[in-house]
Amino acid sequence: MRILLIESGVVRRLPLVERILKNKLAEAHIENVEVESATVSEQVLGQTDRQMADTVDEADMAAHSSIRLLTRKLLNSADLVLVMAREQRDFLTKFVDYNRWNCLHVFQHYCFGRDEDLTEPACERENDLLYRQIMESVEEGCRKIVQKVSEILDVSSSKVQQLALE
Repeated sequence: MRILLIESGVVRRLPLVERILKNKLAEAHIENVEVESATVSEQVLGQTDRQMADTVDEADMAAHSSIRLLTRKLLNSADLVLVMAREQRDFLTKFVDYNRWNCLHVFQHYCFGRDEDLTEPACERENDLLYRQIMESVEEGCRKIVQKVSEILDVSSSKVQQLALE
């Protein structure tokens, strides 16, 4: 299974989501899930929010982020695409094959059923409390993603077993 995380603006939330999701998948001993991050803007490659990175480091998140430039091939090869904001989802529908729109989700909606964007710090000068609140929301969301992925993989493996018995 391939999960693709996408952000279009200054990359503030994406490294956090990627690192936490990878750690949660590892903690749950879920293998065969690839998590990748991409941005739609070449200008923001390599830019990260220093305070967000420090918040993640303080939480001792071991995984590291490797954000790439989004391509149509990368977008259409993912089983699950999570964007950080609704406008990003709307923009990406122009590039995702129509029969794959069901793979494209806003993080908050996929995790919590809320039709809202994942909070984005306006700048690195935001207070530490906001960064910690974002991190807590992302951690809870990633726990929910891991639960859903686990259920999907269980269903897939049981279907494979059934086919093998037939």
